[in-house]
Amino acid sequence: MKGSNLKENRISPGIEICVDYSDDFNEMIKSLGQIIVSDNRIDSKHFPCPPQYCGKKIKILAQTFYFGFDMDEKRTNNKILEFGFRPANLIELLYFQTFNPRSFGGEILVAGNAIWRDGLSNRFIAGLRPEDTNAVCGSSFNCDFISGEKQKNKIVSKLFLSNYFHNYQSNWSILGIKRLE
Repeated sequence: MKGSNLKENRISPGIEICVDYSDDFNEMIKSLGQIIVSDNRIDSKHFPCPPQYCGKKIKILAQTFYFGFDMDEKRTNNKILEFGFRPANLIELLYFQTFNPRSFGGEILVAGNAIWRDGLSNRFIAGLRPEDTNAVCGSSFNCDFISGEKQKNKIVSKLFLSNYFHNYQSNWSILGIKRLE
């Protein structure tokens, strides 16, 4: 990492995960338990399985990258590629969260290959951010998502969409993926 603009202490060591791309998106969300979906546009219609992976189980190495400043999409993706990784898709982001909750240190974690364009050509990127159930239970969120019972005083992850104008924001960590098989 010599000569890199990355803050070395803000790059995760990476974890190995086996991703099953045949999982049903809605069933995956239910089985993960500690994820609140804050936007009904986050579904398999808007974020489909990448055709080259659908129906496969693939072992990957997942690593988070934090740059500490706003950076355009092309430059960010090139930096991630320099380390042998590519931006994650939504399925990989969800699997990462399952195997490594809170690893992104309270930051927003986005998947650079989870970008959706609506009918007005607005771009949105999917991401996760930690939420305290005390702050969201009783509001517009259903908190019966963890093992079928309310869980107060827990930190959960909120899956959300953010407006995306071809720039990664300074408070975002980006999930990078390297295929291992």
